Amino acid sequence: MIDFHYQLVDLEALRDADKKVQEEQSLVQTALIGYAKADFLKMAPTFGTWNDRVVVQSEVKKLLASMQAEGVQRYVARNLIPIVVHKESIAADSVKQEPGLGGDEFPLLRWNGDAPLKIHAAGGQHRFEALSLLRAQYTAVAKRQRLELTKAKEAKPVNEDTVKSAERGLAQTTEILEGLGMWGFIIYDYGACYLTHISV
Repeated sequence: MIDFHYQLVDLEALRDADKKVQEEQSLVQTALIGYAKADFLKMAPTFGTWNDRVVVQSEVKKLLASMQAEGVQRYVARNLIPIVVHKESIAADSVKQEPGLGGDEFPLLRWNGDAPLKIHAAGGQHRFEALSLLRAQYTAVAKRQRLELTKAKEAKPVNEDTVKSAERGLAQTTEILEGLGMWGFIIYDYGACYLTHISV
């Protein structure tokens, strides 16, 4: 004989929990300003207010290896980084209400006046650290390429092909460095998040 044990479900508790989730989602949508791209490395955000995860170096190394092998996936939806700023500090026409599918579809974030002294990031600590390491690597490559270019130009006799090759290599690395910090962001209003204590 099979003995079936039924677990009684508190339907009222389930309804309350579902209602709470819906209310929180509604608050998050209310706090949402929009989507944009900006230089993550130049932004130098403050971490810990909305996400106090400790940076784990092994995770940073994994992310760095992924960036090196597969490229920096800065505009993929799951990689967008939530930041929290005062709504009035954002130029309204520099954000869009729907996320883009690529860098060209994300407007460049602009500020009304100077950038805020503090930009709170509600995630992305590991990506920031990995991206900083990647920048350091490319910076070292660029330094070496400049030396190689200088040597090529000072060689006797000068080999024009060698000079052109060195110039191309340095130009490519410089271009990568200039755009390396660009990232896609989900932007929330500090006032709405702070007053409602919501988690973004």
